[in-house]
Amino acid sequence: MSPLREMFSGTLWVVAARWDIRGIGLVSTVVLARLLTPHDFGVVALAMLVVGMIEVLSDTGMVVYIIRHPDPQRSHFDTVFTMRLIVGVLLAAVIYLAAPWGAAFFSEPEIETAIRILALRPLLYGLENPGIIWFRKNMRFSKDFEFMVLNKAVTFVVTVTAAVILRNHWALVIGILAGGVIATLQSYPMHPFRPRLSLAEVRHMWGFSAWMLLVNLLEFANNKLDEIIIGRVRSTTEMGYYNVGSDVAATPVQEIVYPMTRV
Repeated sequence: MSPLREMFSGTLWVVAARWDIRGIGLVSTVVLARLLTPHDFGVVALAMLVVGMIEVLSDTGMVVYIIRHPDPQRSHFDTVFTMRLIVGVLLAAVIYLAAPWGAAFFSEPEIETAIRILALRPLLYGLENPGIIWFRKNMRFSKDFEFMVLNKAVTFVVTVTAAVILRNHWALVIGILAGGVIATLQSYPMHPFRPRLSLAEVRHMWGFSAWMLLVNLLEFANNKLDEIIIGRVRSTTEMGYYNVGSDVAATPVQEIVYPMTRV
């Protein structure tokens, strides 16, 4: 296909994926809102703010480096896997140790244990098969669709099941971790690439990745500063209302603009 047709086809697949994911997310929110309290949502939203502030350091742009490289070799993919694994282990340790600070900053003792359990998230994503980057690089967004939607659907089932049984914020924590586990398990059957430990290309990749890390840090600050302020000065219950409300309100813009920029 011509580049224009590839972009059009890719955009349709990503739009379909995003709307499917958002549809599942909205159904999940409605169902969970009947099973859990705004306080439960607030606890997890605050915990994820602490996790996100540290986890953003893992987004060094190495995936973007592979996508823009004209001819990436096995050594590039192995380096991505190794760096993501190393960073995942380090960030998991930092998040675990930062849990008391996060609980004190937001004056919410309940989030300390949640943060420590959610520290597993960057480690799980560090184990993901980098071979799936090929789907985006080669404009095979149908496979990208399969990966994202299946992950969301299974995560939805796990989260709702946990909410029915537990009826507290731990259902949301379990759902978040389930997403990481499922993504990692999905990535290996979907692509035959099997990563090895290697840092052969780290010097070449870091010059690009350092700038991408700065961009991602600024984007996180732009997107989450309001939640950090509200979480600090308002109650956990109010934070729960704000988190769910802002997520639903932002849906139209996010689901139209994001698919095009991804392609």
